[in-house]
Amino acid sequence: MHHNANTLSPWYSDIIYVLKNLSPRLGMTRNKARTLKLKAAKFCILNSALYWKDPGGILLNCLVEEEAKKVMEDFHGGECGGHLFWKSTTNKILRVGYYWPTLFVDVHKMVKHCHKC
Repeated sequence: MHHNANTLSPWYSDIIYVLKNLSPRLGMTRNKARTLKLKAAKFCILNSALYWKDPGGILLNCLVEEEAKKVMEDFHGGECGGHLFWKSTTNKILRVGYYWPTLFVDVHKMVKHCHKC
C-alpha cells in the first residue's frame, strides 16, 4: 500500500507542500503556517511515499481516506480483527505500520457503533 506522496489527499496536501517546498503556501496566516511547519516535521517523504514518524522514531505508512476505512474494518471485524477494544485495534494498526491523522478518533467511533461489540 505504498502511495505516491503526490496523492492529493486533503489530509496531506499541505504537509506534502511544506516538505517539498520547505515553506507553507503563500497567503497562509503566520499562526497557521507555524502550526503546519511543526506538524510537517513529524512526516517525511521516502521513495515518493509519505510516512509519519511515531514518537519512537518508527516510520509509519500514511494511508489515504479510503484505505484507512478498509484497514479499520479489517482490523476490527475482519479475519485478523476480533472486535477488540478501540485502543487494542488502534495499537494493532500502528504496529503493522499504518497511520492517518484521524486514526484514534475514527477507530473509537467505529468500535462504538459496532453492532457485534
